[in-house]
Amino acid sequence: MPMYTDGLIEFNRNRFDGEARLLTADAESLQLRCNAEYLATFIANRVQGNAHTSIDVADFVALALSF
Repeated sequence: MPMYTDGLIEFNRNRFDGEARLLTADAESLQLRCNAEYLATFIANRVQGNAHTSIDVADFVALALSF
């Protein structure tokens, strides 16, 4: 189960869209057997796409520790 702060999924002010993107990214990371070293970055990039946002360090740490 990924743990994250609201900054990851509320980047576009739509929590439900962000949660759906997170679930999809989580499933993709499992299917692709992502390297743990890059897992947090992979998920953040999949969730936020090309959005120009600044994710808190806590988001990356929480993602990395959750796997």
